[in-house]
Amino acid sequence: MMICTGCKLKNKRGDSICEICGALKKVRELEQFQEEWRMRLQAEDGQKTAVRGLV
Repeated sequence: MMICTGCKLKNKRGDSICEICGALKKVRELEQFQEEWRMRLQAEDGQKTAVRGLV
C-alpha cells in the first residue's frame, strides 16, 4: 500500500489524508468488497452444482 509522505505524517497526528490517498483507500475497499462477493457467489454456484448432481 502506497501512502504519500505527507499523509504518513498526518495519520500519526490523526489529521485527514489527501484526496488521492483517500480515493486509493476507497478503491482498495471496493476491490476487497467485490472479491468477497465473488467468493460468495462461487461458493453458492458450487453448492447448486452439487445439489444438481444428487438429483
